[in-house]
Amino acid sequence: MRYVRFLFASLAFVASISGAAESWIVSGRVVGISDGDTITLLDSDKRQHKIRLAGIDAPEKGQAFGERSRQSLAQMAHGKDAKLECHKTDRFGREVCKVWAQPLDCPRCGKTLDVGLAQISVGLAWWFGRYANEQSPEDRGR
Repeated sequence: MRYVRFLFASLAFVASISGAAESWIVSGRVVGISDGDTITLLDSDKRQHKIRLAGIDAPEKGQAFGERSRQSLAQMAHGKDAKLECHKTDRFGREVCKVWAQPLDCPRCGKTLDVGLAQISVGLAWWFGRYANEQSPEDRGR
């Protein structure tokens, strides 16, 4: 009987991990920038997606550097085609995604710029350690 309980508990645990690891890809054009870590994407079906950049946090509107952070993200992503690797929906209904866009200085590069990492690199966002377990070891290291 103990073995059966252990087996069911183990299967439930594995199922919960499997559900958490589910991810999806979204592509489209960035049509809005709310702040330094939130964008709006319009997909090919003309459906809007509110996106929170995975792994980072940025100053909010009204906070020091909040507008500068939003401007930086707008310069990198607004009006560009983007590829998103999403892994969850947050409590506000935003999809949480890693966002890839074309770098400003490389018109032939394709979508090779990790926009969240770029926001950290220019000093207008910080790594959101609370969600480190949702990132790959490579992304945590970068």
